[in-house]
Amino acid sequence: MTTERSSFRPIDWPLVATCVGLALATFVRGWLVASRDFPLNDGALFYLMTEELGTNAFRLPTMTAYNAANIPFAYSPLGFYVASALHLGLGIGLVDLFRFLPFFFGSLCVVAFFLLARDLVPSRPTVAAAVCTFAVLPRSFLWLIMGGGLTRSLGFLFAILALWQLHRAFTRQAWRNVVGATLVSALTVLTGPARTVTAVAEASRATTRAGLWPRPRGVLRATERSRLTRICDSLLHRRHRASRDFCDICERLLLV
Repeated sequence: MTTERSSFRPIDWPLVATCVGLALATFVRGWLVASRDFPLNDGALFYLMTEELGTNAFRLPTMTAYNAANIPFAYSPLGFYVASALHLGLGIGLVDLFRFLPFFFGSLCVVAFFLLARDLVPSRPTVAAAVCTFAVLPRSFLWLIMGGGLTRSLGFLFAILALWQLHRAFTRQAWRNVVGATLVSALTVLTGPARTVTAVAEASRATTRAGLWPRPRGVLRATERSRLTRICDSLLHRRHRASRDFCDICERLLLV
């Protein structure tokens, strides 16, 4: 007597939960952006800098005329180049770009977070739970989907990808990951100084605590690694304390 094998595969619940988390992230961010017909909260300075970059034939101006204050045009310009190129090349209005580009990049941050979590955590249910939590955690997206999130969301995306590639470079010892880490780290620097500090601090702390520093002669001694870890912890603590009140205000404004 023969028994027929079922043609149905068992449901992969961790994969389903991860997909639900990604869909939930897109819905929550999209609902907040679509609830207004204008960029959320801030972004006027970046809007003008993007406009000035385009009118100056993509050459970096020396100053920006924002509030007639002659502020030096001293900010990582990659986000401005992306928005200005889409505006001039495809004819998309800058207001629309400042509404939807932060939403798009902010949603991609959840995908990047999934890639990083998948490598860091061996348990797939735990990864799925982490992705779902990150998808709806207000502090993971409120500051990113605002008008000024044009640079913040893109920088956060590259920072997460940099941590992912750096972790793989240390653990897998593959040149392609070294190249990938170098590329996305450079893009992080070109996008925003704050995300650069975050990426460097997190990468240094994570590799130090996990014992992933290479062992050849000339690398940091244990005392130096410990000192570096304390510095990174201090930087992250100060950044968290400084942004906590601001994030609370943003949350109240957006969810009214």
